[in-house]
Amino acid sequence: MSKKQRSKGNRNHFVSRFCLERFVGPHDSSRIWLYDKQGVGDEPVPSSPSNTAVQEHFYSVILPDGTRDTKLDDLFHDFESDSAPVIMKILNRQTISYDERELLSQFMGLSMVRVPAYMDAFVKSSAASEKENMRLFAGDPNFVARMMARLSERGEMPNRDVLARVQRKFAEGQFELVDNTRGVAVQAIAGFPTFGAIFHQMSWTIFTVRSSRYRFVTGDNPVWFESPTASREPGSDALLAPGVEVSFPLSCDAALVAGWGGSALEYLPASESIVRTVNHRTIAAAQRWVYASESSEGLLVLVRRYRGSGREMVVSSFSTNQAQRPRGRQTLGFVGVMNVVTGPATPKRSVRPAGRICKPDRRAIAMERVDQVRDVITQARAQARGTPTPPS
Repeated sequence: MSKKQRSKGNRNHFVSRFCLERFVGPHDSSRIWLYDKQGVGDEPVPSSPSNTAVQEHFYSVILPDGTRDTKLDDLFHDFESDSAPVIMKILNRQTISYDERELLSQFMGLSMVRVPAYMDAFVKSSAASEKENMRLFAGDPNFVARMMARLSERGEMPNRDVLARVQRKFAEGQFELVDNTRGVAVQAIAGFPTFGAIFHQMSWTIFTVRSSRYRFVTGDNPVWFESPTASREPGSDALLAPGVEVSFPLSCDAALVAGWGGSALEYLPASESIVRTVNHRTIAAAQRWVYASESSEGLLVLVRRYRGSGREMVVSSFSTNQAQRPRGRQTLGFVGVMNVVTGPATPKRSVRPAGRICKPDRRAIAMERVDQVRDVITQARAQARGTPTPPS
């Protein structure tokens, strides 16, 4: 990505501009069409990739002195710049290396967590978690003693009476959570190496269209997952469920679908049925906006079908102790993600080739997550210093 393509520090794309440029019209390379799921009878409107999926200071962090830190958006641009050549190689059906696959996996993870839908879910889940912690503190007979010991280890002088009063206020519900929505939302992005590790361990199928009669669309929540042939029991739409399928439209002519089992990477032609199924999922997953390469009455009808629908992600942080995990949730380390489907259901049809479905190797994922976190930290530190990232 060139410097000219970088958005200004106060205009942050929550869907990569490079990706949006792969969905421009075939006859006008500067135009992309926006479909509004919340609109009432609204026709699609034309826009440009530079003015699509963008918000003012979406990733800016307000510092104590009142200034805004925009380094997070700069880090995203670095990931996009590194990932763009890998996506182009896939679109050109070229072989990619292990490191390139890992890089694209990280980019998929980042594309999943940087959007409003995920960040909103994370904020909601964090607030619920804080309230639950307050409830647990209120009923913990050892709360005061444990807090006394913890504060003493820090060299502080704890007051037992004060701690007892705090616990009573928790029990009476006399507490108010501080509104730190922006900070919590930005914190949500830190989980993307976990999802990158999962995506890297999955098998990938690249579906490509051969006809201009039907094309893939994308949206404001482009990386989505569900288990099309599974029941709607809790946990059936979790990322580590054996039958889960992850879809990530790469362009209007190609989409990546990942899952457990099968070939590491294969290219297959996309039938009209496959394109429609993937588009159903993308449109259903969109929080509000669907992005396409053309203005189409048929696509407008499909978008209207999912008006008012949503695909809510339940994001949980909890102990890795098996006994303390919420029942039915698939987890990895400190984070668990599950989908809750509202509105019309998408077609219960698998698009990946029929074959052996296997369970994920959790140990391999966990080990890779450590490596990816280390790579991200190295890159972030290098970006903060203004120095190039050392080769891996």
